[in-house]
Amino acid sequence: MLDIQHLKTYFYTEEGIIKAVDDVSFAIDQGTTLGLVGESGCGKSVTALSIMRLIEDPPGKIISGQVLLKGQDLLQFPEKKMRSIRGNEISMIFQEPMTSLNPVFTIGNQMMETLRLHQGLSKQEAEQKAIAMLTSVHIPDAAKRFKSYPHQMSGGMIQRVMIAMALSCNPSLIIADEPTTALDVTIQAQILNLLSDLKERYQLSLLLITHDLGIVAEVADRVAVMYAGKIVEEGAAQSIFSNPCHPYTLGLLASIPRIDGQFSLKDHLSTIEGIVPNPLDLPPGCSFEPRCSWRLPQCSHQMPPRFSDGEKQHVSCFLYQNGVLESAVKTSQTTIE
Repeated sequence: MLDIQHLKTYFYTEEGIIKAVDDVSFAIDQGTTLGLVGESGCGKSVTALSIMRLIEDPPGKIISGQVLLKGQDLLQFPEKKMRSIRGNEISMIFQEPMTSLNPVFTIGNQMMETLRLHQGLSKQEAEQKAIAMLTSVHIPDAAKRFKSYPHQMSGGMIQRVMIAMALSCNPSLIIADEPTTALDVTIQAQILNLLSDLKERYQLSLLLITHDLGIVAEVADRVAVMYAGKIVEEGAAQSIFSNPCHPYTLGLLASIPRIDGQFSLKDHLSTIEGIVPNPLDLPPGCSFEPRCSWRLPQCSHQMPPRFSDGEKQHVSCFLYQNGVLESAVKTSQTTIE
């Protein structure tokens, strides 16, 4: 469905060049979910905006790479054709649902605008389909809510509206950028269940962007771990959680609280020492090297290549090449368990 190859998106500022997305590659098969995870500022949202060709230029610019949708490179399309792709082929659910809609127009007006623009429907046809889509995402009394303004609905309801809008033009791929941000835990679970149900019903492919590994464990088929603009590990979700290879992935998993009785309030959650490096002053070698407990001498000045375990799990780390990682993983997993 989607195949991204060596994508680079840079921002040119007065202070210097920010390599927000730096040689990123991953693929999403038809009907599957890829979870793109990492700390804030690692480049997840910029990756999504690059796929949609929504990078503001200047200061941002897609330098190189390919974004292949069903074999066609979106980066080669003129803007007019790209507008027809957005909504019809790829839709995006943005962060912060309460700020994603225009407060001076009703929900119905905003949904109808999308349908009439992309599908060429009449006003009556657009209204009927909009109400049907609101019903499909389990909004009660959809015909009444169709006439509501955004401020008259809760955050969870607005997120359902955003999902309905994203699905209204029957896209093949949905990009969900932190779809549960600012929602309480109960509503988060409802939104995730809704996305899973809709994915199965419409045979959608889903790119789920989040920093919450718990969410990824629930819904993702594959996981790509991103740090400082690069994918440092990628593989099947089960493999990533049962056999994490990159020290950054290990740190993320170790920081998840346990609720099975093995974690005491007197204990402290594991943390990843240090902070994400300044994107204007990245280390010359591995960007995670200053925070890594298992760093090797070459990590400080050489960029680690991508290694594979032969089971479609990939990791960019010299530990994998030198055979040290297995013992490190076992030590870390013993701590987690």
